[in-house]
Amino acid sequence: MKNKNDRIEKIEKVVDEEKKESLLDRTLKFQVMLEEFRGNRASSDEDYHKLVGQFSQTLSNKFNESTKNITHLGVFVKIKSWLKDISTTPTITLPTKEIKGIRQGEWTYEDYLHLPNDNHRYEIIEGVLYISDVPDIEHQSTVTKIVDHMKQFATQKQPGYLFTAPFEVHLSENIRPIQPDVFFIKAEKCTTKIKECFKGLPDLIVEVLSPNTRRIDQFIKFGTYEKTKIPEYWIVDPKAHLVQVYILNDQEYMLLGNFMGDEVIESKILGDFKIIADSLFN
Repeated sequence: MKNKNDRIEKIEKVVDEEKKESLLDRTLKFQVMLEEFRGNRASSDEDYHKLVGQFSQTLSNKFNESTKNITHLGVFVKIKSWLKDISTTPTITLPTKEIKGIRQGEWTYEDYLHLPNDNHRYEIIEGVLYISDVPDIEHQSTVTKIVDHMKQFATQKQPGYLFTAPFEVHLSENIRPIQPDVFFIKAEKCTTKIKECFKGLPDLIVEVLSPNTRRIDQFIKFGTYEKTKIPEYWIVDPKAHLVQVYILNDQEYMLLGNFMGDEVIESKILGDFKIIADSLFN
């Protein structure tokens, strides 16, 4: 109980904070803390929704004081949409301890090959099987736009290969398969023809958040990609119209930037690749 109360107190401090930081920075900090709290099995949906409502009210009060700033107002609307989405989404839980007689932590690629072809996405990370539902239209629309922009650039300026899920990536013996939404491989890495899967480290991975993959993409996969040294990782949030770009720096991910609205997304791997953040969203 003490651990749970400590988490609530920590998040409430962010809600009540009056430091001079941008609204986006403050919201992102709250989002990370909230997701950590949400992933704790000791927390209840009642506590979770109470915190979402509390932070939402704080934002409303802030903007009632200053509604003339159109840029901030646009960000506010998007954040309110995100808060509404997560407040109505059931808490995500980890897979059960045992599926088809196989304990979590003991799954292998051979076990994966015997799973049904039932329109679910199955991924194994360090012996744990993660199952996600078929993405919705909003998710797929964003993926399509990312691919369209990157494909054109890869063809003209940065020779390489672009793939999308459900194409498999095998990062290591116990991290396979994973199915990133989008991933890019420089041409020099592809010395042989890629057929059924890619064995190795993509140069850039993009994950587009959806309600049932948010926690996996932001925490499980974030840690996995960092540990295996994927040079660049994008987390794209269609609800908040936000793109976060992380680059590997001294074996840890460093945030290159949070991109929204008419801001131009930057990429270290793709060099001169430039794209306006909002062009990826409906």
